[in-house]
Amino acid sequence: MIKKIKAIFLLTIASFFIPTIPNESNQPTEKITSLFSHGIADTRLQAYKYAQITPNGFPNDNYLINNRHHILISFNYPDAGKSYHINRKETSLAQKNEVKALDDAHGNIDNQFGVVGLGVSRGASAFLVWLGTHPDESKVQNIRALVLESPFDSIDSVLRCVIGEKLYKSPRIRAFCHSLVSFIFSKYDKNYITPIEAAPNVPKNIPILIICSEEDTRVPADLSKKLYDALRATGHDEVHFVKLKHGAHGKLIEGAASETYRNVVHAFYKKYGLPHHEEYAQPGQAILDESQPAVDKEN
Repeated sequence: MIKKIKAIFLLTIASFFIPTIPNESNQPTEKITSLFSHGIADTRLQAYKYAQITPNGFPNDNYLINNRHHILISFNYPDAGKSYHINRKETSLAQKNEVKALDDAHGNIDNQFGVVGLGVSRGASAFLVWLGTHPDESKVQNIRALVLESPFDSIDSVLRCVIGEKLYKSPRIRAFCHSLVSFIFSKYDKNYITPIEAAPNVPKNIPILIICSEEDTRVPADLSKKLYDALRATGHDEVHFVKLKHGAHGKLIEGAASETYRNVVHAFYKKYGLPHHEEYAQPGQAILDESQPAVDKEN
């Protein structure tokens, strides 16, 4: 009897330290694979900041990727170095090198699985270039949705923000900046198709959520908004745009607005018939309802 009482006592105490895994009953039955596309100066392990179950087995409440019930595919881009160092000779900044790697990763996924793509910064922009230049739409029909965090519309726009509009108007300064980027990142080609040029050719049946932050200084929110505008202006009616008040570049899921981020993503999943956590989707619905602002025609 004493041993039984001790066992009950220990189990009761332990229960206070075991995180609760959200219940996701009554979810759509389709098998889903989450395909994660990491940012620059990161690796495939970045995916686990967004995953329900971390590599050490602990649950994460702020999850966007349900790898408890579904498959998570994350891969390294060719520029992923050790200890988060960039192999600058192997990055093209969401161009040919990344597009090939993304296409290879998607090609390894069984066609019976629906795919939800989640990309961060360069990884987000790479999704648009990949889908916008894919020669065979039938091979990407299993893409169910995209969640794109802080995508840039073009490297030219990023440079304009860094240098300043006034200085960047000079053709010589502009040419020098692109030459410098090409020198630092060997695979970069200033004449390659940009995310905003590729965006109109992304299949229109793919729901897209673009999410960014007012505090992002590396890829200002305006650049992500330009992608939303370009998509909406070309008949993509299932694209959404959410601008968070807080969050540093590449760290939105860890910032002060992380719960808002999580909730609106689950509301987005729910809207388009994807597995979601209802407790998160409900508070995110009001934000999603306001996530199709007017298009800025000047963009």
